[in-house]
Amino acid sequence: MRGSPFRRALRRRASGVHLPVWPGTNGELYVGPGAPGDEPAPGRTLRRAVLEPLLRRIAANGGHVYADRPDPFDLLVELPGDAAEPANAARAFRLLDAALRDYAAILTRRTAAGVAAGAVTVTITGALSPRHLLAAQPDRYAFADGTFDDLGCWSAPADLVPMVSEHWSWRFGWDGLDPISPEERHMLHGLVREAHAEGRRVRFFGIPRRPRRACAAFRAELVRAGVDVLEAPGNAVVNTK
Repeated sequence: MRGSPFRRALRRRASGVHLPVWPGTNGELYVGPGAPGDEPAPGRTLRRAVLEPLLRRIAANGGHVYADRPDPFDLLVELPGDAAEPANAARAFRLLDAALRDYAAILTRRTAAGVAAGAVTVTITGALSPRHLLAAQPDRYAFADGTFDDLGCWSAPADLVPMVSEHWSWRFGWDGLDPISPEERHMLHGLVREAHAEGRRVRFFGIPRRPRRACAAFRAELVRAGVDVLEAPGNAVVNTK
């Protein structure tokens, strides 16, 4: 998978990557969007394409994905999102959980004692993130992605939903070409402050990539507001801190 988003993210020294996965018929998860009738290639399994390389890299870099950067690497895993077949997402979650437990030594973990940071933090994202299955685990190696609607929600504690993520256009209309309106800036800063007060990070995706001046304006405005994570081209995840 030389040209995979994961490999590209590492070459760019991105702070994480967003990867869709799908369950094969042989009890393995495969990286990529997947489609009915796809013939699984052994090298595309999550274990062989992502988790094994991370394990080797972390061992070589003194316990970190990048030797000079101790912050956990964000691995955002998007499960199949077909609302007509929710069982597919549940099956994918079970396969993901089994795979992650084999690599527990490098992962951020939540136990009854609290959250212990590892070299890699796995966050399950997507339309059918099985939050109820994660919440039922007293000892887990993945977390749920949330939205701003989770702020102040007792059923979405920060040790289950440590990050809230939204597409920019879900709440905002600013296109980066003209100055952002005072109302939208106020709302942005307020949402970020509320998320941080609850111990959550904030991620935005769907940021315009063109023209460049709009992209630059977005980055400056979001960094100024305290947004923690942006999704860059090629599924790379970039920490702004």
